[in-house]
Amino acid sequence: MRSLVAATGIFFSLNGALLAQTGIPSLPTEMIGIWGFEDAESCDSRDSDFRMTASARNVEFHASSYALKKIWRQANGKVKATATTSEEGEAGKRRGAMELKLVSPDKISVTTRGDEPMIYVRCKPRGKAG
Repeated sequence: MRSLVAATGIFFSLNGALLAQTGIPSLPTEMIGIWGFEDAESCDSRDSDFRMTASARNVEFHASSYALKKIWRQANGKVKATATTSEEGEAGKRRGAMELKLVSPDKISVTTRGDEPMIYVRCKPRGKAG
């Protein structure tokens, strides 16, 4: 009887973990855009080494890109994704993963390859000269 209770507990624990991660078709709208590493100065140049561009199923940095394959949203708002990555100067593509979490409407935390999270700020649209 104890093993049945233990097995039931494990089942519900695993089921709860699965429910906490909901598969989604693309990055949430609030994460899509152009982001600059740590401060808005990174937003000033399209060629900046410190810019990140997030679209529905792609995240691009200056020297690398992530084509998102499977995307999950956790109950805490963090988004995890598996991806095919390519790095500047390296032949071929490889498997990768990333985590993104909106810290505030204008700040996003991004973690790749198990590195420490990096904070990016949302780039403001530039006004047109008139």
